[in-house]
Amino acid sequence: MIEITKKPMTPSDNLLAHDTVKWILENADGGFFIITAPSGMQNDLAENYKTPDTAIYDYAVNVSPYSYYVLEDFADYNPDAKFLFILNMQISLGNDNSMLLFNMSRDWLKKIKKTWFFFMTKETEYRLSTFAFDIYAHVLLKAHFSLELADENDIGRHPAVERIVDVEKSRETLERYKEKDMEVKLMSLPLDGTPDYQLLSAALILSDIAKLHKICAEYGEALKLLEYIKAIRIKILGAEHPDTVTSLNEITLINSLLSIFDKHD
Repeated sequence: MIEITKKPMTPSDNLLAHDTVKWILENADGGFFIITAPSGMQNDLAENYKTPDTAIYDYAVNVSPYSYYVLEDFADYNPDAKFLFILNMQISLGNDNSMLLFNMSRDWLKKIKKTWFFFMTKETEYRLSTFAFDIYAHVLLKAHFSLELADENDIGRHPAVERIVDVEKSRETLERYKEKDMEVKLMSLPLDGTPDYQLLSAALILSDIAKLHKICAEYGEALKLLEYIKAIRIKILGAEHPDTVTSLNEITLINSLLSIFDKHD
């Protein structure tokens, strides 16, 4: 078992993300994982979680658009590394062409038998989930770290205005998912007979869709997805895993909201 002796360099509300990363390091045997964090925080996180089996590539140091061959060379240069940390991918994925190239390199990256940690900002992860579905669908787990202090770009925003913007963006994203019939396709995957990686990827995407429904106050739709996500995570990860506990808490919250609305009907 991998021991992380250093204290997580994160605020207290990031403990769930810390537990998720620790679980991945102890259990993962290859695959894609996403760590979202502000750009200034990513290097500290990588230093905190690296092990003797870890190699780190930082796009903030090697500024360039995304190229599969860069990561292939990096992997070849570190043959003994089990974990590959790719930092500041928001720099390499700054335009649509780079996002497309990353999406198309999914199968090539999978052939490199490593555990890939893609570090990026939350905004880049959002774009990835929307416009690079081929590779995003194969992400097994993700962890989100945030700073305790608000981002300087958020200073001066009114909460009510921010809420309206969030709802509008969420409805637009939901429409994109509906165009692809995404919910129906993923919810139709049987728990028995479907590969674990495919179920975990489905749970990840459905979790994002459930959050969108919640923002739009579509609590019944969110609850339907969360129940299926819970079933997947209990089956594969177990009842004690942080992601499973998160699903249970989200279901409890949604049920509470629904009960409030029922009382007012």
